[in-house]
Amino acid sequence: MTKESFQAISLKVKEMKVNGKQLYGCLVMDEMSIKQHVHWTGTRHQGYIDFGLGGKTKEMDNLPYAKDAFVIMVVDINTSWRVPIAYYLINGISAEEKANIILNCLQELDTTGVIIKTLTFDGAANNLSMASELEANLEKMKVKLAVQTFSTSVANAILFCMNDLKLDNFQGADATIEFCLRINKIFDILNTRNFLSKGTYNKSINKRTKTEIVHYIEESIDYLAGGFNAMKNQQNVSTVDHLKVQTSNPEAYRTLVHYLRNEKAEFHTFQLKEDKPMRIVIRNLHPSTSTEMIKNELEHRLYEVRQVTQVISKIPLPLFFVDLEPTDHSKEIFKLESILRTKIKIEEPHKPKIISQCQNCQAYGHTKAYCGYSPRCVRCGDDHSSSACPNSRQDPMRCALCTGALYSPPRHNISNATFTDYFNTIKNNFIIVGDYNAKHNAWGCRTNNPRGIVLYNFVNANNFNVLAPPGPTYWPSSPAKKPDILDIFETKIPSNLHCLTKNILELNSDHSSVILNVSATVFARVEPPRLFSPLTDRLEFQNIINQRIDLKIKLKSNYDIDEAVNNLTMLIQSAAWEATKPNKTHDSKNNYPIVSDQIRCLIVEKRRARAKYQVTRLPSHKTADNKLANLLKKVLAKYKSYEFEQKLHSLSVIDGSLWRETKRLLKYKTASPHC
Repeated sequence: MTKESFQAISLKVKEMKVNGKQLYGCLVMDEMSIKQHVHWTGTRHQGYIDFGLGGKTKEMDNLPYAKDAFVIMVVDINTSWRVPIAYYLINGISAEEKANIILNCLQELDTTGVIIKTLTFDGAANNLSMASELEANLEKMKVKLAVQTFSTSVANAILFCMNDLKLDNFQGADATIEFCLRINKIFDILNTRNFLSKGTYNKSINKRTKTEIVHYIEESIDYLAGGFNAMKNQQNVSTVDHLKVQTSNPEAYRTLVHYLRNEKAEFHTFQLKEDKPMRIVIRNLHPSTSTEMIKNELEHRLYEVRQVTQVISKIPLPLFFVDLEPTDHSKEIFKLESILRTKIKIEEPHKPKIISQCQNCQAYGHTKAYCGYSPRCVRCGDDHSSSACPNSRQDPMRCALCTGALYSPPRHNISNATFTDYFNTIKNNFIIVGDYNAKHNAWGCRTNNPRGIVLYNFVNANNFNVLAPPGPTYWPSSPAKKPDILDIFETKIPSNLHCLTKNILELNSDHSSVILNVSATVFARVEPPRLFSPLTDRLEFQNIINQRIDLKIKLKSNYDIDEAVNNLTMLIQSAAWEATKPNKTHDSKNNYPIVSDQIRCLIVEKRRARAKYQVTRLPSHKTADNKLANLLKKVLAKYKSYEFEQKLHSLSVIDGSLWRETKRLLKYKTASPHC
């Protein structure tokens, strides 16, 4: 047994108890094949069978080689982590030995505080005998454990019967455990139909059994959905918990959406793949071409066309969007080279780089047509549609996703329940900034305080993010206190948004301002300006300062002090710049030209387009790669011409640069004898 694993589980139990929750787990066991090999670790031989007795010793000469590892793992039901707690090197193991090992693991786990709800193993006869023996021992100890046998045959049977609806994910301990307990009835049904007889699976499941299982699974999902809504209304679970139901066919999807709309449940969904058309772009057709003619021509070529739309930007353009039915034949349209006696180009439309935002609830990640949440006003953020907003357009606007700023005075005691009550009033995504008076090392503070520990546990339990600036925001006037970070952002936003925080060091208060930049693209790293570099001659810098510094100045007024500070700053900067010599090495391997950010971004886009074409081999991706390559050639040609022109302007007869460059250009280069 691994002591560190039990210590980690014990710490997790204590952490969850602080938040008023209980840790539930599932014990999983299995045998894994290993290579038969013995080696010396420096203290003992390893590779023989080992039940925790220390391995091969002088008194154990007859131990066989281990060919399997009996591994035991704890899987958390509340969240999503798993940790191996023990392993034993074996060469065959009896049911009694397995039962003793599992019993020892359960006794050791009981000391950590975790509650083990289920034991999961495959359907081997040895394991079934172990379960019977273990159940008898647990009854003596008055311990109940839900034993689930997930054999390959049973798993196939369940998957075969769950082809109408399947539960993909549900976060929440009580509902997950309830689902595990209710799913046991499926095993009872399978056992009564002799699906477990002799460890085999009868593929010819009779219609009655399948109907019975599918009906019960639907009831279980309805039960969980209703229980989830009830718990959510009672605020027994956090607002971050979601029930994600995934359907396997369009009929089940439409039935589920219809049911949720009738029950007025809050949800969002996405367009079915079967309903989403395949969109292409046709180029080079004359703008006067009728969309009806294009549709008739494509239908004559056996393409199923939904609609044809012409792109208009002030004037009609030679661009047409065509929506096709998503069939296998539709993919052949990229091979078309001409229609209506005109040579054309067919491409995929450019994907928008912006993140979709719902115009109903203002949240990101879905659209209004597939939103079932209550409306949020885009102007005032209240719970009504934007068209019904009673406020005047001259009133200041407020974001529907941002709650704003808050202040938490240090004199009040803040608990986990306080944060829970406050954030339960906030819907969907949010950005909240304020002085929480909460310190924790996780967001860069010098120390931890009790409120910071409570906030840290709260955000981890609810999957929120804390964004802190890189430097202190609180500047105490007392010399006994030190600056620290108190003003932070607490957010729940889509993961594809990128955030960057920075300080504004305007000392107009004991708290400095903080700015949060949110972008759909990655922020470019900007190197901070440096006074010195490896090429700076420190001795020359010191000599320049000693020669130019003037210490005979008056410091009688505020103006005199400011003027002296400015002069000293300018002296240090100019001395550092003069003492830094440019790198004169002519090694082309170390002197790469410094290009602008625009050219760098263009190079990155070109490389991505090339890689994309090499994977897909679509004509549209080839066209995009060629366009970027041609554009990059033109930009680099202009850049080289500009650089050469600047270099010519910098040549001078005073420093001899003009003579050296002329000599280099006129230098006769002898041909290589190997040519």
